Amino acid sequence: MPAQPVVSESHFEYSLSELTRYPDLFAIHRVWKDRNRRGVSSEIDIGDVPATLLPTVMQIEMTPDRSDATIRLAGTFCCELHGGELRGKSVSDFFLRKDADQVIAAMNNCIDAGTPSLAERQYVTLDGDDWGYVRLLLPQPDKDGRKRLFKAMDRSTIYHLTGRR
Repeated sequence: MPAQPVVSESHFEYSLSELTRYPDLFAIHRVWKDRNRRGVSSEIDIGDVPATLLPTVMQIEMTPDRSDATIRLAGTFCCELHGGELRGKSVSDFFLRKDADQVIAAMNNCIDAGTPSLAERQYVTLDGDDWGYVRLLLPQPDKDGRKRLFKAMDRSTIYHLTGRR
């Protein structure tokens, strides 16, 4: 089944041609793309990530049935935004159900298509905070039979309902 773009009031997929608007996301995409072209593992190593992007990255692992995902590594800025360590938390731990469903659908589309996903996300956390950002998802090689993703947010695009942070 071909991947379908996820478009809603709170999730808008961009063309990858828009990556040039986000230099750090463009840089990590280039690393991923170059590795794929050379036929080596497309796994993103933390050493590959531009220093300015490190605080906003996550390594994510899908549950076996792919109905949820668990964060395996999260940058410091991500943890600060959510008020604590994110490692071990699932998508459904901090998103409202409709937002969690959209996030999981986008992750599954990225995995199924085997291609990156650039999107703008707007969401409400379980405690009622409104946030938005532009993010890049990169499919990663399976680990122990589980589907994985690398996620990075462009920090200049992160905003709170009351204004940019």
